[in-house]
Amino acid sequence: MKKAVIVAVLAMQAAGVQAAAPAATVSAADPGAIVEALDFAGYKATIATDDLGDPMISTELNGWPTTIYFYGCDETTHQGCDALRLEAGFDRAKPWNGEEAMKISEKFRFAATYLDKDGDPWVAWDILTGDGIPTKVFLRAMREFGSTLESVSEIAFAEENAAEESAVEEEAAPQ
Repeated sequence: MKKAVIVAVLAMQAAGVQAAAPAATVSAADPGAIVEALDFAGYKATIATDDLGDPMISTELNGWPTTIYFYGCDETTHQGCDALRLEAGFDRAKPWNGEEAMKISEKFRFAATYLDKDGDPWVAWDILTGDGIPTKVFLRAMREFGSTLESVSEIAFAEENAAEESAVEEEAAPQ
């Protein structure tokens, strides 16, 4: 982790960007600090609000669009949130089997899996922050979720990728 932070800081300094170190801890109660930590680690993060008025952050992890939802927020002020939910989906050509999707949750310790109305798999990962967790722990969770997305995508698209590879091989075969 220290090497990654040092490399990120050196890269930003070489590009003429002054990188302010993020706070030592982050909490869902402070969405701005979450964005700062993500930006510092090299993730492009955009803050908005969800349909309920709670904070929401859009980013990308290992090439997959990811949304960070805020939970445990005050219903009126939408402040004082105490948890985060990382979520990303995979748009398959054909609906996926629920049994196969549930194997994801069995294989990846922190991942919760569900299918949307079109049968596409989604992966979610909850982080309870309470009054704050170390920023390095939060960023590690982000990296781990990104890595999980990469692995899940290989599983979720294995059938489609195999069919595509087979079609390419048939095209390339001598006639």
